[in-house]
Amino acid sequence: MVSQFVEIPDDMVFTEEYSVRAARIAVYGLMDVKKRICPVTPYNRQPKILLKALKKAYM
Repeated sequence: MVSQFVEIPDDMVFTEEYSVRAARIAVYGLMDVKKRICPVTPYNRQPKILLKALKKAYM
């Protein structure tokens, strides 16, 4: 599985975390591993991150 070609609900694309998460989901699913996959980092809820993204979008 290559993370550029998969979609993960509620996750941000093009981050290192996304790539690792996609690989874990694939391996755990294929190998029937019963481990919890780490939750998505809530970037969309952090005011500093949102403000920084807004500034970049309008510059």
